[in-house]
Amino acid sequence: MVEESTQVPAHQRKKKRASIPDHLPVTDIIHDLPDDEKFCPHDQTALRHFGDECSKQLDYVPAKMTVLNNIRRKYICPCCNNYLVTAKKPAQPIEKSIASPGLLAQVVTHKYCDALPLYRQSKGIFKRLGVELDPTTLANWVIKCGQLVQPLINLATDQLRAEKLLFMDETVLQVLKEKDCSATSQSRMWVMTNTGERRIVLFHYSPTRETAVADYMLDDFNGALMTDGYVVYDKISEMKSLPHLGCWAHARRYFKEASDAQPKGV
Repeated sequence: MVEESTQVPAHQRKKKRASIPDHLPVTDIIHDLPDDEKFCPHDQTALRHFGDECSKQLDYVPAKMTVLNNIRRKYICPCCNNYLVTAKKPAQPIEKSIASPGLLAQVVTHKYCDALPLYRQSKGIFKRLGVELDPTTLANWVIKCGQLVQPLINLATDQLRAEKLLFMDETVLQVLKEKDCSATSQSRMWVMTNTGERRIVLFHYSPTRETAVADYMLDDFNGALMTDGYVVYDKISEMKSLPHLGCWAHARRYFKEASDAQPKGV
């Protein structure tokens, strides 16, 4: 058996050093000499402070749970005792719920920005903070938050459809528990975005990859559509008479694959 060796060219890896952003709040911690050491060991003269040597560290302040006690003042007329009035409480995202706006925002951020499932928030984060929150309760909160932001989603959708150029793509998404679908089935997260200063990125979930989904998302859009060339986009562009543009990033892949397939030195 003959062993072949391949020479791998050396390369340099750049290291990025962590930096401290200037916008973070700073807490000064003074490290001073004990009073009995503030004298010169040679002549016992009292030492004079002439400067400081500073070294900064990034610190993390752990989250904590607090309770907001909404106290509504009640008043009564002292003369007739017939007029009673109670101060109004500000409108809440979910009325008669123990969840404050800040807690709801954190649950949603953990789920969609930090990819933390609700059961991990329940059994991990909140349990460590000494609070029992059932995953079903968290799920109900998330559903209601979704209903609250629907008008904003509608507005963003309308603004996207009014653009002259849109980009669309869809990516595989696996849902473990979904009605009439097995855990191994592949669903899709459709993404639509624009360009320019007022950037909007719209996500739309669908269990399918069918033309009807793209038709629903684009609706009355009549500008140019740039995609990766998936056949659904060809169909929808033809249906709506849209200029269909090819994506340079996707086209480059084939040139890259062809280059990688060439023998070394060719």
